[in-house]
Amino acid sequence: MRNRAGMMLLIMTLLTLLLAGCGKESNTNTKDAVAGEEGTTETGDGKLPPYEVKLVFYGPAQKDLELVEQEMSKITLEKINATVKLERIEPAAWDQQTILMLTGNEQVDLIVTGGTDFSRQVAQGQLLPLDDLLQKHGQDITKAFQPEILEATKVDGKIYAIPSIRDFASNTTVMMRKDLLDKYHLDASKVKTLEDLDPILETIYKNEPNITPLGKPGASASIVDRILENS
Repeated sequence: MRNRAGMMLLIMTLLTLLLAGCGKESNTNTKDAVAGEEGTTETGDGKLPPYEVKLVFYGPAQKDLELVEQEMSKITLEKINATVKLERIEPAAWDQQTILMLTGNEQVDLIVTGGTDFSRQVAQGQLLPLDDLLQKHGQDITKAFQPEILEATKVDGKIYAIPSIRDFASNTTVMMRKDLLDKYHLDASKVKTLEDLDPILETIYKNEPNITPLGKPGASASIVDRILENS
């Protein structure tokens, strides 16, 4: 159960290079954005034409999104003569909008994917296998993960995505009311495992009939959601 939960969380946060945008010619907006004549630029190594890399992701509105784009573009301009375009999609519109983007002629270079989306996109040829690119340019990426972690991104033996390493720094927390801990002289610092919660929950259950000892983190999530995701 723990391995399966970990792999599911991993797959759901994959960042994937897409076929839809990689075969396109350089974006004309990017050409106007960089200095130089006839599409050349003073930044980069002088060998690559200017390009705008479009990254599609979902989430709430971010007030500093343009600032992040600018800072990322400073790095990519120097290294590969490309700027970065971050395209945010509201979570409620994600499924419909990304399906239209990938089945149409819209540019998509990088996208967050996972779960059934990932399987469908691979089956429909919308994702590029990354094995050759990782061997040539992504040695540091492969070193950052254990081999079995990258196995979770493979379909028919080929890698179609890169995991988000942020999930390996996540943790599970249990919030407790300090007034109840003090009242019954309960020491939360001694809680190291799920089993260590039993005496605390039992004490509250026996002595506070109007209080539910364990509650879920949100209206749509079950009590064990976060526990399984981080196991």
